[in-house]
Amino acid sequence: MFLEPESTYDKIYDGEWLSDYPYTVVHRVAVSEGNKGKGISHEIMRFAEKISKERNIKSMKIDTHEDNKVMRSMLEKNGYTYCGIIYLESGDTRVAYEKLI
Repeated sequence: MFLEPESTYDKIYDGEWLSDYPYTVVHRVAVSEGNKGKGISHEIMRFAEKISKERNIKSMKIDTHEDNKVMRSMLEKNGYTYCGIIYLESGDTRVAYEKLI
């Protein structure tokens, strides 16, 4: 989790961000195989949101690979909205989500 702006989020394509608020970025969410399906990823995201709120940050942004259906589903179940496409520094594309908190 990062509390600083992400340069790859400066431009978004085929959509737009929900806000121009300062935001927190989550780069990785991982749950071990034996713990999948127990709601741990939901708790991780709630904890990140709690930290953000404590710092008066009103937006959370996250991106993932287009084919990462598990992550995309988790984001949508946790109230994140698909916003568009971003490009990493490598030129690879990622689907981008935002949640206002």
